[in-house]
Amino acid sequence: MAVMERNATCRSVGRASGEGHAPGADPNAPPNADPNAFTDRFLARLRAEDQPSTALAAAGEGPWTVVPNGHGRWAVFREGESYAFGDAPAALFDERYQALLAAAALPGAAGRGALRLEGRRLPGGYSVTDGRRTVGRLAWFDPDLVGDLAALLAIVSSPRSLALLLAAAGHDALERAGRILARRLGEGDGSQTG
Repeated sequence: MAVMERNATCRSVGRASGEGHAPGADPNAPPNADPNAFTDRFLARLRAEDQPSTALAAAGEGPWTVVPNGHGRWAVFREGESYAFGDAPAALFDERYQALLAAAALPGAAGRGALRLEGRRLPGGYSVTDGRRTVGRLAWFDPDLVGDLAALLAIVSSPRSLALLLAAAGHDALERAGRILARRLGEGDGSQTG
């Protein structure tokens, strides 16, 4: 009940102050309960796209947090763990973006076996399976590529992991990616391209 009251208060405060609307959104529309880096128009365009099967996958273990370790490095802890409680970090990196990438990848680490590359070449290539069925084929035998694909699938299956990946990318990469995605969704010229 307290959460509902807090959310209602946030919405009414946002409405009164003009906050809670994404840039370019209808100012008369109710504000989003949670702030979002993407505009309502952009999200509506994404909703029109086919939803990937990964969207329903569990986020995995975690969530993971990235904190400075006090010695110029960046530690990755499961939320609720810290040096103060005597916990050891799951990972430790020199650069923040590296720690963010580890935090993004950790939830899917246990599920890396979700994709397998079959060792026998068939007509059309080597089969990539998800344990139940063939989901793709590769022209060459490359288990590292299948492992990378499994890691990427794990990241896009978890909004939190995807947000960490985006944070690790930095401003310039996000700005360019935003332009590419807007063009792909046809926001610039009214056409949609793949």
